Amino acid sequence: MGALAAYPWLGCTGGPYEVWTRWGVSEDLYCAGRETTFTFIEHVLSEILALFPSRQIHIGGDECPVTRWQDCPQCRRRMQTERLADETALRSYFVRRVQQWLQVRGREIIGWDELLEGELSSEVTLMVWRDPAHAYEAIRRGCRVILSPKQFWPRWGGPVNGNAIAPDGSTTYRQRGPDSGPD
Repeated sequence: MGALAAYPWLGCTGGPYEVWTRWGVSEDLYCAGRETTFTFIEHVLSEILALFPSRQIHIGGDECPVTRWQDCPQCRRRMQTERLADETALRSYFVRRVQQWLQVRGREIIGWDELLEGELSSEVTLMVWRDPAHAYEAIRRGCRVILSPKQFWPRWGGPVNGNAIAPDGSTTYRQRGPDSGPD
């Protein structure tokens, strides 16, 4: 939401958008029909590649509702131009464009298991967090898998003075101890 708040033309509605200070999934997302969106993402990724020499770059791809794309004239036009059947195919197109851009630069993508909902290159590494059955599907499609089961993730509360609150009430790694996971 921070990028959309700063650059509202990257979204489907044009905003205004707010930077979120709460947990949740927003209906607002980058407009897949605007070429400026891909230019922006390429600029951001260029900065990331300069900072991180790793071969793999995590691009997310989870919790991406496509409601805005259904009503967006630019997204509809992109779907028609690219002969995409639906918004799931549009998301696959979006991921594929980012993947191809990164491949030219010698990098590979990691994404969350929601990417399985559309077409997916076997060169993608998936982080499976929702259901172990997704790992089997990813492997069947030829993808590499990183298991990240959500039941092992800490359940954070809301922020207090800018810090996340762990279930035990602590707010820092030091308070929780070395075996409890990162901040």
